[in-house]
Amino acid sequence: LGSDRGGMLVEVAGTGHDAAPLALRWYLTARRGHGPEIPCLPAIVVARKLAADTRVICASPKYLERAGIPSRLADLELHNCLSAGAQEHWRLEGPNGSEQIKVQGNVRSNSAEFVRDALIAGLGIGLRPTWDVGPQLMSGELKVVLPQYRGSSNMAIYAVYPCRDYMPEKVNVFIEFLANLFAADPWAKEAA
Repeated sequence: LGSDRGGMLVEVAGTGHDAAPLALRWYLTARRGHGPEIPCLPAIVVARKLAADTRVICASPKYLERAGIPSRLADLELHNCLSAGAQEHWRLEGPNGSEQIKVQGNVRSNSAEFVRDALIAGLGIGLRPTWDVGPQLMSGELKVVLPQYRGSSNMAIYAVYPCRDYMPEKVNVFIEFLANLFAADPWAKEAA
């Protein structure tokens, strides 16, 4: 995209809900989900996987110094776990395979930026995608805790768009741009 936009206007709207691209007259939406069974997708809509959604459990050094570092999954019950949306259970993969843990905390938001900022401010522990908190992991503002656990590998990032028959070429170019952007997630490797 850079300086050569090719006449393309990219408008980003954080809706906080599963908006259908056709209903909003959009060419493209990006969604996180469990694949083809993403809710609310009509049959005339295509969901293309852009990348895996690698998620890590992380917190700020300030929070960990004050509240302690969990050494096992059960320790999270003693921590303030920050949630994105209605995320009451964290679905994780670890040494014992798939596990699910019920978490509790005093901060919940459908804004990824708000949850990330709350983590940096030392308000708790969160399960966050590496594409969202990668720079903070690399700078040391956030630290991975319980590194043997990751969010469920079934989650991925998808480009959702109407049937390909009427897709402007500019939208295809933007989808490829997004695929390259998310596929090059250096923070997922760094957090490993």
